Amino acid sequence: MKTRFDTADQALGAFYEAFQNADLKAMMSTWLNDDEIACIHPMSHAIMGRSAIEASWAEILAAVPEIRIRTETLFQQRDTNLVSFTVLEHIHVKGEAEPRPPMIATNIFHKSGDDWGMVLHHASPPGPLPRQKPPGERGRIH
Repeated sequence: MKTRFDTADQALGAFYEAFQNADLKAMMSTWLNDDEIACIHPMSHAIMGRSAIEASWAEILAAVPEIRIRTETLFQQRDTNLVSFTVLEHIHVKGEAEPRPPMIATNIFHKSGDDWGMVLHHASPPGPLPRQKPPGERGRIH
């Protein structure tokens, strides 16, 4: 039975909790029960449809060591039936002295009836941070 999420924030929290606990059933309960969903894992191609996404997460979660995940929200946009979160994923693997470099992820949730579910998870390594311009320096036009 699918877990019901009253808010996109609840679904987002449950997604990262399931990831951290390597819990495939809980992970898939955060996704919208629809085939019009997509997932892009770091350095990978787009995976379309619920069964393909579930298979990809099953493979990932089976190989995940014990981890802790902390997210840092960079940006969010909210509409009546659609919420997007852009976050930095800070992942620390048990036994490693330092956290892994953060990943940047966009998670989009859609409201279907009274329930929120993920329709897109796209994670990738962030590019280099933009350098700060010295005062008075003009930026590029294009």
